[in-house]
Amino acid sequence: MDLLEKKTVMLLATAYASGFFAWNLYLGHFGIFEYDLLQTRFLSAGTLILFPPILTIGIWKWVRIRFSKTNFLLKFSCLLIWIYIFSNFFFPFIPQWLGGAKPYLASIIADEEELEKLRVLGISFAEAPEKSRHIETARVCKIYENRDIFLLGFSTPSLNEHGLQTKVNRVLSINRSNIKALSILPQNTTGATVTIGNTKNLITENKLHCGGIRYAYGIPMYSLPQK
Repeated sequence: MDLLEKKTVMLLATAYASGFFAWNLYLGHFGIFEYDLLQTRFLSAGTLILFPPILTIGIWKWVRIRFSKTNFLLKFSCLLIWIYIFSNFFFPFIPQWLGGAKPYLASIIADEEELEKLRVLGISFAEAPEKSRHIETARVCKIYENRDIFLLGFSTPSLNEHGLQTKVNRVLSINRSNIKALSILPQNTTGATVTIGNTKNLITENKLHCGGIRYAYGIPMYSLPQK
């Protein structure tokens, strides 16, 4: 194996490991750890993580700063710090099709027996047609999925005298076999309008339902507008 092949393998391994740690740092806020190593999402997330450092190193080399001779332990420590910063402050806001972890607004459809379990937990439902055997939940925040489970967040936003408030009900890990279908809803439709002075703030459905969940579980986000 020549030098170029070794560097390529090392870069891919570093990207994969970085993506694995970033996803699990993110999921750790919700009490979930992903044990399945064979997922392409780790590679795409790792590519996002490594792009800024590689670009920075390239610039440093261009101005003749000899980063390549820096101690390995220092390089590794810097990478770990960057993965932590990235997974908390950038990763949750990058769309999943780009390799990030931004949640999707969705609803789940299941039979009445399964959704009755959710009803006990205070989860709200959309109106179902008469004689329908299946029921659809109100809007939920799809945080994560793998071959076994959906990780879904449930919240109830409301507008009162203090501004826009979000009551976070809970985050649930639901077995995929218990769900008949998952409906992905429009993400950028307006969910609420808050007027502050003469300024109207339009809040998207995604931010309305998913933003409060991320904040409640310790993920930094910009606050919802208040009166």
